[in-house]
Amino acid sequence: MNYYNYLRWIRYVLRGCKPKLMILDVTSACNSRCLFCPRTRMPKHRKNGYMSKRIFNLCLQEIKKHHIPQVRLYSTGEPLLHPDIDSMIQQLHDIGVLITISTNASLLDKHKESLMLVDHLQLSVDGWDKESYEYLQPPNKFEKTRKSIHDFFMYAVNQNEKPFISFNLLLTKQTDLEQFRITWGHYADDITLNHLMGTTYYNGNRFITEQSKQLKDYFYPFTIDYTHGCEYPFDVLTVAFDGKIALCCQDYNAELPLGHISEGIQNVFKRISFVRKAFLRGTPLLCQGCSRFYKVKP
Repeated sequence: MNYYNYLRWIRYVLRGCKPKLMILDVTSACNSRCLFCPRTRMPKHRKNGYMSKRIFNLCLQEIKKHHIPQVRLYSTGEPLLHPDIDSMIQQLHDIGVLITISTNASLLDKHKESLMLVDHLQLSVDGWDKESYEYLQPPNKFEKTRKSIHDFFMYAVNQNEKPFISFNLLLTKQTDLEQFRITWGHYADDITLNHLMGTTYYNGNRFITEQSKQLKDYFYPFTIDYTHGCEYPFDVLTVAFDGKIALCCQDYNAELPLGHISEGIQNVFKRISFVRKAFLRGTPLLCQGCSRFYKVKP
């Protein structure tokens, strides 16, 4: 039995069999075509979905009913593209939940007032200079993104309250960490490093990970390590833009049939018990191909 998953099971039961975090994938649309993004495998019919007011209100009701303390407003797309994102942030702020939002920073200027209500603002920027940024995250332009982040930062530091700002960097063999620090470090409260491991997706039977040939020189060699388990089945409920429940953010098409938010959190979150029980016995076959278990070789 995995020690970490056993502790997660205990916490899950003590919480009353409900999540401590809800991920609301408010839109699957995006204005970037990042080379490392799983959106490259999304079918066209799901690439431009927007969460309706009805689905969002159902989520809001469940969050209030079950006192869910944390909400993330992103998973597969650029959340600031949603036409109602300012209202969504305000409504979540009004009920006192901790709000995290991740953005490619292209639309910060259009939502700066609302973003002051966010607790954690994560900026997904992986280039350390013009060449690397525009290669990894097309069609975004380096100077435009840098100005957007600079202007937002200057606005934020003059407010009474501002979000905690972090950069989420996918570390590769090509990454120039010192140049990244010079370029972006003065805007960040924190820089989170995670190795680029490839794109994980659900193939109708299990999760598998593939590495882009276009980025073949960027990946570190890796091993597989199942000892740390996974927190998603125990702690997190992911709601797709159409209300479908996803096992985790890796199931970006919400293909594994787990139900709909209209059924209520208690019903749909308990339905994931078959995955939790499998994790208590070891990593289930369903999840063994997920990149979360990849570990860079020493």
